[in-house]
Formats: sequence, C-alpha cells, structure tokens
Amino acid sequence: MDGTDRNPPATNQADGIQQGPQNRQDNETNNEAAGIQNARLCIEQWCKRYKYWIALHCCYICIVIVGVTIAFIANKGQHDSQRPQPQYASFDLKTSGYSELDEKTILQWVRVENQNEGNIILVNGSYILIPQDGRYEIDGSMQMYIPPNTLAFHIILNLKEKKGKIQRRIKKSTKYLTIPEHLPIPFTFQHKLKAQDLICVEMNKARFISRDKDTSYLTITNLD
Repeated sequence: MDGTDRNPPATNQADGIQQGPQNRQDNETNNEAAGIQNARLCIEQWCKRYKYWIALHCCYICIVIVGVTIAFIANKGQHDSQRPQPQYASFDLKTSGYSELDEKTILQWVRVENQNEGNIILVNGSYILIPQDGRYEIDGSMQMYIPPNTLAFHIILNLKEKKGKIQRRIKKSTKYLTIPEHLPIPFTFQHKLKAQDLICVEMNKARFISRDKDTSYLTITNLD
C-alpha cells in the first residue's frame, strides 16, 4: 500500500514541470497580441484626432509643389521669349523710276519670297521695319551702268533712320568713279538698332543703276 500511495504524487509533479514552459509561452504570445492591439488602437485614435491637421498639411504641400512647378514653367517661358530670335530678309532692287535722278534718292525694294526668317517687314517699298533690338548687318550690291564720256563723280550710299518726319543718316559709304564703268558696287553697314526702327538706303546718281535688277540686292541679318 505504501508503494501505491507514493506513485500518484510523483506523476502530478512531473505533469506540473512539463506544463510550466508551455504556459509561459502562451502568456508571452497573449501579451504580444495585446500589445499590437493596443498600438493599433492608439494609432487609430491618433489618426482620428489629427486627421484634419494631416489633411491640411498634405494640401499645403501639394499647393507648394504646384506653385513651384508653375513658377518654373513661367520663368522658363519668359526666358525663352526674351531670347533674340533669328532675323533675316532679302530684297531685290526695284529699278523703275531711277532714269532721271541725280540727287539723293531713297531706293525701293521688292521682298524676295522664301528667303526670309523672322519678322522683318518692308514698309511702303522703301523702309525696313526692325522687329527687335540688336546689332544688324545690312549687305547689298548696286549694279551700275555708266555710259562712255561720263564725268567722274562720287557715288554715295547712306543708311538712314526715320523717326516721324525726320531722317537721320547713321552710316555712309562712298565710292569715287574716275572712268566710265559697268560694275557692281558692294556695300556693308553694321549698326545697333531698336525694335520699331525704320531704316532705308539712300543713294545719289540713281539714274546710273543698271536695269538688271537681278544683280542689285539687299540683305539684312541680326548679329546678336
């Protein structure tokens, strides 16, 4: 009987030793789950409490980003618009009307199509309207026909600027002819001009211009 009484307590003690670690593991798992749940509840409560504040700041950030983007695009567009554009135009001389002129005469031109770039405009056949500020080069050539026994004379070409009814000579080119000639007279002017300036080319002895207008021309190009 003594042996029977001793065996049960020993069995109960062994079960207690085996169940102890399992209980601790279950408790830790429960604690972790409870902690996660509590953290989630805290986050949800915080979000509910500050959701308007978060939304306001998100809107503010979006407005700043959009504003910076618009400013950048506008500044880039303004910079591109201020950049000088290429300007080029070509003209043939209009030779009619020069047969009896010895005094200074404003030359007339015909615009050459398909040889233009930019916004240079021919006004009233004689004046060239400058579209933008900058330095320009005006090149050209006058084809002359001077009959035999013609006395020597100066050929004077003036680049003139018109402001209202006043014309101001801004450049002068002179060639002295000592013998009768049939030759082209090249000329080049460079001058700084402003937008809306009107310029023209003035010449004396225009009656000696050859009727071959294909060899008398003028081109204007901006150099900036």
